[in-house]
Amino acid sequence: MLSSPYIFALLANTDLIKTIKQTTNGKNLVTLQRNTKQIMSRKRKPLPILENVTIEAVAAEGKCVAHVDDKVIFVPFVVPGDVVDLQVRKKKRSYCEATVVRFISKSAIRQEPMCEHFGICGGCKWQNLPYEEQLKAKQQQVYDQLSRIGKVELPEFRPIMGSVHTPRNIAISSNLVVLISVGIQKKS
Repeated sequence: MLSSPYIFALLANTDLIKTIKQTTNGKNLVTLQRNTKQIMSRKRKPLPILENVTIEAVAAEGKCVAHVDDKVIFVPFVVPGDVVDLQVRKKKRSYCEATVVRFISKSAIRQEPMCEHFGICGGCKWQNLPYEEQLKAKQQQVYDQLSRIGKVELPEFRPIMGSVHTPRNIAISSNLVVLISVGIQKKS
């Protein structure tokens, strides 16, 4: 038998309060209510801003890589040779992810993206990198993944053969009008 008509218990890992009320006929009536008491959350340290960071190489998933104090930093929408200030967004034990706050100097190999939606839609993450540099980066990724991660000894690679008709070449070419998903139409 319950000693008092009301017993409150805070349920673990929830903001609900369980109320048990003993009725006159000896049965227990159980209700759940939201806890109106504020639950304090842990205060997080602000993540740092890194200044004058030089981007070193192209990494996977359209990001580039830099090193600061023996920490690897992955940054989207930059190219090797850019010098930038970075805001760390995610900090892990062995690496960080950051975004550009300010460009101090842009790389000589950087090019203007041909698409006005670059950086917004999520496709074509390397439009700011010339096609020849994209091919070199892709070849280096394959080599790294097989040799460093897969522990496969590889002979020397031949360079990747690029496409003759890249979207950039098609847009510049004077005798081609429209690139459609099926093929290329010429001026009539």
